[in-house]
Amino acid sequence: MQRVITYEAGMSSDLIHVRDGSPLDHLALCCPDTRAGIAKVAEITGVTPELGDPEPGQFYWSGGIPLGQGRFLEILGPNPNFRGFNPFMETIRSFDELRPAFWYVGTRDFAAFREAAKAAGAPVQRIETIRYERDGNRVDYQRGILGPGFKGTRPCVIQWNQRPPQMNAPAALTLRSLRLSDPDAVELRSLFATLGIDQPVAQGPAHIAIDLDTPNGPVSFEGPALAFEGIGAMAKMASLYLRHLFRRAG
Repeated sequence: MQRVITYEAGMSSDLIHVRDGSPLDHLALCCPDTRAGIAKVAEITGVTPELGDPEPGQFYWSGGIPLGQGRFLEILGPNPNFRGFNPFMETIRSFDELRPAFWYVGTRDFAAFREAAKAAGAPVQRIETIRYERDGNRVDYQRGILGPGFKGTRPCVIQWNQRPPQMNAPAALTLRSLRLSDPDAVELRSLFATLGIDQPVAQGPAHIAIDLDTPNGPVSFEGPALAFEGIGAMAKMASLYLRHLFRRAG
């Protein structure tokens, strides 16, 4: 059972960072090849995402398009220089089109959000602190996955301590909506309400859709939501690891 938490004055306003009426920080479109995904998004939307070098030591490589108010659309694929195994990246290598795979809410108080999520039965997992410098600018943030396990219809959470300056650029695309459906929609809506996340969830198959207004007109990206949770996650991980080994051997 989820427990509603009462915060001291001033704390709840930091739990979720609301930008332009939305709790969203960024959304991700995933693809098996980052450069090809960037080119496809540019063709579809009429806006070319900015692509820099991969983040140091990370399994992914991504570019972005500003959505205004510090929010952005991330186009993410494998880092060709990463040689290790990552189940999420091994999964998106099999995508045959751009698909939404995850979304982030922002917080100004990661510790408070973590406490609230744990009390609500959705512990923040895989917590990482990322710090590096690029082009003379420092990037510093903390992030995690809203668990247990991974479910694409649940958000990840991020607190930016130092953002790349390009993320504050004016909007190049307009986000009309993030549409979610899930078999456990009632439970998700309750969790979101507890954490202050203003995001509708419809009853139905696990699905994510992103609707945008672009120079080329309205555009939508959508697909089944990914999930790594429960007892089936281990079997899925083992299958993905074998695929990784065969790919490396070939």
